[in-house]
Amino acid sequence: MYQPLLDTFRQELLKLTQANDNITLKLVEYLLGRADFYKIIAKEKEEKTVVQSFNIHNTLSQPYQRNKARSKTKDFSNILPTTIF
Repeated sequence: MYQPLLDTFRQELLKLTQANDNITLKLVEYLLGRADFYKIIAKEKEEKTVVQSFNIHNTLSQPYQRNKARSKTKDFSNILPTTIF
């Protein structure tokens, strides 16, 4: 039952990849959103809080007026997928 559906989905993704060069970035934007954001994770067992940044468009850690960012977030633009297999 799922195999025909998955095959059709695969064929549609391949068509989109051929028609548009930056479809992978657009799919990531669709899944994660267009705005960069921070994700805060509470690890109760370890009694830790972890902050992850999703800096896809390099808008995080920007200076505000005279204040500079204390830490620089990683830029995702060089590690995003460019090809769908």
